[in-house]
Amino acid sequence: MAALTCNAQQKLACQDDGWPMQWRMPSLEDVSEYFQKNVLKNQAQEGSRLEEVMSRQIICVTEGIALEQLSNTFKKVSGVCVVDDEKRLIGVVSRKDLDREGTTVREVMSSPPVACKADATVRDAAALMLKHKVHRIPVVDSQAQVIGMVTRTDIFTALEAGH
Repeated sequence: MAALTCNAQQKLACQDDGWPMQWRMPSLEDVSEYFQKNVLKNQAQEGSRLEEVMSRQIICVTEGIALEQLSNTFKKVSGVCVVDDEKRLIGVVSRKDLDREGTTVREVMSSPPVACKADATVRDAAALMLKHKVHRIPVVDSQAQVIGMVTRTDIFTALEAGH
């Protein structure tokens, strides 16, 4: 992330401590670059696996469910997995997806989903979240059946703890 500095080109009034009085929020690219350089490579240890940090109590729905049936669900969670008849992951629905036009899960779900296996590292999941701009990643087994979910909070907690 580029340092905020005061110079004549920016023509920003600076406080005594060198911080510009006017500044902008960092872009996704700035944050992504910062985490890749300063957090993901330095703090995340190779042995940290998603199975150690993922939530195992998750909500899965089928694609034919009416969106109105999910209204209470989204009071408790920010995203649900969409599975087929064989319990294989086929999509994800988040609160943001509910803003799309549609009446069923099939019409608004994000598909194909971004997913990881349980033996993937915390660092791998964090990089996928940044790359695909998602807030949660389902964790699947070898048959693509959902066994957990990892969220940004899980990732940041793991990185902060030095997992």
